Amino acid sequence: MRTELLVGDTSLRRPSESCRFHVWSDSLPAGALCRLDEDVLVTSPEFTLVQLAPLVDEMTLLGYAYELCGCFVPLTEGLANRRPLMCAEGLRRMVGSLPACRGVRSMRLCAEYARDRAASPKEALLGQLLALPRRLGGAGLGGLELNASVDVGPGLYVDVSWPGSDLVLEYESYEVHLDKRVFAHDSMRRALLREAGHEVITVTWEQLRNPAEMERIINIARDRIVPDERALGEGWRSRQRALMARLV
Repeated sequence: MRTELLVGDTSLRRPSESCRFHVWSDSLPAGALCRLDEDVLVTSPEFTLVQLAPLVDEMTLLGYAYELCGCFVPLTEGLANRRPLMCAEGLRRMVGSLPACRGVRSMRLCAEYARDRAASPKEALLGQLLALPRRLGGAGLGGLELNASVDVGPGLYVDVSWPGSDLVLEYESYEVHLDKRVFAHDSMRRALLREAGHEVITVTWEQLRNPAEMERIINIARDRIVPDERALGEGWRSRQRALMARLV
């Protein structure tokens, strides 16, 4: 495992098998560093993404942003809950202050389409497929929120929603719903949402990785949220398949 070091000039780099040097000669943007100790500084999650941007493709970078903005951490087996390490608004502020540098174009896309509070990698994937623009194969429904609270019951959250719309998308995990208590709780939650006038669409992993099923779900969402948008065509379907091949 290599240590990643940030230096202010190329002359400060040294040949090393254990370290990789990243050069940043401009002024550091606000919030770029976090102090761990009197003599120890580390890059913030937002600025870490800036350093990664030239090294990975833009969809990989966006996936990292969803994870850093999310409420989960992958384990060897399953997931653990945690507080988000950053927020999408903070990422946008960071990107807005960046000078011209390698990877800045990917960072701008990342900042525009990252969303807070994904509770699992599959929810993050669903958010990306819905939020990304149609020119990239996404649904172009970028106003979505993940795990937003709804005024139906105390502590009630929904996986995907849009402000001002009664449409709700709920991701149903086969692994999670092996637990009968979780299954019963989610069934009751969806019944409450429907009784309150929300339209609830359940999305499974099988649907999430099926382009035709995702197009059907996207068309339902578009009809409710942007009903005057032009219909999806073959060009979009080709881009959608390419996007899903990269993400799923």
